[in-house]
Order: sequence, then structure tokens, then C-alpha cells
Amino acid sequence: MAPLTPEDYKIAWICALPLEAAAARAMLDKIHHPPQPITDQNAYEFGELNGHYIVIAHLPDGVYGTISATAIVSRMRLTFTRLQFGLMVEIGGGVPSKNNDICLGMWCNSRLRVMIQIFYSVPRTAMPTWRLIARRVTESSDKGCKKARFIGPSARDTLLRDGDGRHYGRTSDSCERGICDYCDSHKQKQWQGYASLTAAAFAKLLLSMVPVYPAAVNFVKGTRERHWMVPLARNPRFVSRQEEIMELGKMIAMQDGPRRIALTGLGGVGKTQAALELAYRIRDKDKELSVFWLPCTSHAMVEQSFLKMRQMVGLSNVKPAEIKEQIKSYFSSEHGGKWLLIFDNADDTEMWLGPNDTAPGFEQFLPQSENGHILFTTRNRELAVDLTFSNNISIPDEDQETAQSIPESLLLRKHLVEDHGMMVALLEKLAYLPLAIAQASACINKKCISLPAYFKILQEEEQVAVELLSEDFRDPGRYKDIESSVITTWWISFKQIQHQAPLAADYLSFMACISPRNIPQSLLPS
Repeated sequence: MAPLTPEDYKIAWICALPLEAAAARAMLDKIHHPPQPITDQNAYEFGELNGHYIVIAHLPDGVYGTISATAIVSRMRLTFTRLQFGLMVEIGGGVPSKNNDICLGMWCNSRLRVMIQIFYSVPRTAMPTWRLIARRVTESSDKGCKKARFIGPSARDTLLRDGDGRHYGRTSDSCERGICDYCDSHKQKQWQGYASLTAAAFAKLLLSMVPVYPAAVNFVKGTRERHWMVPLARNPRFVSRQEEIMELGKMIAMQDGPRRIALTGLGGVGKTQAALELAYRIRDKDKELSVFWLPCTSHAMVEQSFLKMRQMVGLSNVKPAEIKEQIKSYFSSEHGGKWLLIFDNADDTEMWLGPNDTAPGFEQFLPQSENGHILFTTRNRELAVDLTFSNNISIPDEDQETAQSIPESLLLRKHLVEDHGMMVALLEKLAYLPLAIAQASACINKKCISLPAYFKILQEEEQVAVELLSEDFRDPGRYKDIESSVITTWWISFKQIQHQAPLAADYLSFMACISPRNIPQSLLPS
């Protein structure tokens, strides 16, 4: 194991008394022995508790007050730059009232205004407790207490006493305190050890419920650990969709801009490539923003992506069914920092909105935060509206300028683009579709053929053209395990149409047997 540094400690445990620090030390699962910081005057003890790395500090013996505590905390934050939060665990006097039934051994949290009586059922001795204490009544009477007023501890714990200078209805105003005595003439120190352990035990219980978040804030530099989960490599020859990418970047950079955005368009128009280029540009520009890319081609792939996210950010292990809710809670909190989630190919309506009211879709597990944005790429315009509330950017179906720039970038033999007439004819044949043009360029490069030769193949029998357009091609900006040919892309789109609008699929099937264009509406089946 590598030597621990101050940056490894995320939780500060502050005590006012050495007795409280001893109780805190007793709660640790492991004791660490890193070197003491040279430039820090505080004395620290280090350890591990429920997976948290904790640094314990206490005030010098005989020194009390908020000013001294503030000085210690200030020095701690300079030394331990990744502290997430701190606990002030100490003992204190209780003031019972009608509204606050404070008993010895209780633990009080002044921030949440809650009290938890951890050791309520403490084992009793054979002799009744009140008889044991009754033997010391004379000592209490020396302080002005009458014997007739003495009662057993169980009743005394809930008695509202009327000593001089009483402030009714007030609880301890520290962060966490174990009640060791009462704020009156009966103030004694015999309960301090018990109360210290009570408060420390509750602090341990509290920390057992806190997830271990490694992406802590750096209080000095103001930076945060950044995560990058993008499975696709950047395409250095990507030249299209510049306007859409710039518009997406502006929407994400807006302080009060939309938190969910969709990039819509037909299959093969370049949605994935545009989102990928956007992710890399944001990574280069914002050093604090984490980017997570989640492919949505299947339900299992989305589930696997959520699991990878949980592992990357270091969240504690939970049941598989609870991972999505855990991710949602984490990224909806300040611990998540600045983030961008990109759901690529979010086309299935049932996957996102749920098949019915009893089976929730992924939409219910999307986080919401002022520090985060969600980008969907989808060919399903209706789903895009449901997910983003009409915050959509649509990529045009035909963009001749973009189409012409793709072969200029991808073809190895640059002189081929000089045949302007043949290039225009080929682009028109491919419907100006970026994916089809990229696939054609890959085929021309691999087979070392000319533009006229490739165009002639497309002009031959339909089966030959289909086989040509079905050939998969390698591209660093595409998924390795998923076919990326034009035919595959179109077939996926058609299957979705069949599922969502069967009548429209019937129309398309009928028209495929008639003509590619100029089909009279009167010929369509009713």
C-alpha cells in the first residue's frame, strides 16, 4: 500500500477534551501512522472507520471555546485539502424541559435538533440503582439539596428541575454532544467518560451510513477530481456538424440553460460523431467537468454503463437493483461535482418511459443538479420531446456542404475529389448521408478503386448494392461490437417504425416495391 498523504483524509473529527479524543480513537477500525505535518501546529491522530479515512484533532488541554476550535479547523483545512465534512463530537450538560426530555447518556445534534438515546436499555445491577445512589445523598445535600427532594436516577433523568439561572427549552448548541450531567448545582464529572463514548459511538454509527465519496472538493485550489468515461476514440478527421456542436456547447455553458438536451436526426446523419466531438472539446476546455458516455443500444448495455459509473466514482457496493438510484442520488448532490451524461442512441420509448406504470423506465433514474447536463442522441423525435421538454437540436437530413467535406477529409487519394461531376453524382446517390459517405470512402480506400467504379457498382442490381452497403468498416469513433454499416442503421430504424407505427411500416414496405420517389398518395393502401 502506498504511503498515505494528507489528501487521503476526507473527514475531520474534532474534540474539545483529551477524554473525547480517546473515545474517538477507540471507535476507529484501524490506526494510521503517517508523518505529522511539519507546518501545522495542531496535533493529529489518524485512522480508518467504515472505509473513511479520518483525522482526529482536539483542543489543547485547558483551552476551550469556539475561537480556539475555529483556529484548529482553519489549520486543518490548509493541511488536509480534500476534507469533505467535519464532526465536532463532545460532551455537554443537558437542560430538560417540557419540549426536550433530555436524559443522561443521550446524544444531541444541535444542527438537526434531534436526540437519540442509544444506551437506553443499559444492564442493571442486582441492587436497585436508586439505592446505590441514595447512599451519597448526604454529599448532594451539602450543596443545598434537601433529602426530601432526592429521587432515583430513572425519575431524575426526566425531572424538570428549577435551579437558579435556568434557561428553559434550550438544548446543547454544539454539533454533537453526549449528555454527561445537568446544567445546575448537581454538575459532576463522573458521567463524562460514559457520555464521551456515547457521543463517539453515535458518530461511528452516523459515518457507517455515509457513502465513501472519493471525489472530494479541494478547498484550497477549488478543483475537483474529474472522471472520463468515454469508450470511443476521438475522430481527428471529423469535419461535419460544426454548427450543431457549437450550439450544443453554448447551451451547456449557459448558467440558466436547459439541463437536458437532445440531438435528433435520422440514423447515419452524424449524431454520435457530433456528440463525441463535443465531449472531447468540453474535456479540453473544462478541467473540472466529468463526462460519462452511456450507449443505449440495449437495456443490458445501459445497466452495464451504470455499473461502470458506480465503480469509477467509487460508490459503495449495493444490490444491482439499487445502483441506478444510487447514481441518481450521487450526481444530484454536491458530491457529484460538474458532470455531463451522454446517452447515445436513446431511441427506445419503452426503455426510457417504461412499458407501463408499474415498470419504471430509465427516465426516472436521471439525476438533477445545477452542476450537471444530460445529452441524448436519438432518431426518435417524440421521445426527445418527452425527455428534454423540447430542448432539441435537429440535424438536417440533407446537408450538401457537409456531405462534400467528408470525402475530402477521408479519401486517401485526394485527387479523386477533383472529379466534381462524379463526386456530386455519388453524393446524391448516397442521399448526402454522412454514414453512407464515410462507408463509401472506406471501401474506395480499401479496394483502391475509382469514384466511377464505385458508382457503377451502386448502379447495378439492387442485391449487389445492398451487399456493398452492408459491409462493415472500421472507425475509431464507432462501437467495436456493433455493426455500423448503412444497411444495419436503416434496418434498426425500420424495426423501430414497425414497433411504434405498424401502418407507417406497411406504407414503406409497399412503396419499396413501387418507386423511390414521386409515388401518388392515391396508390397507398387505406
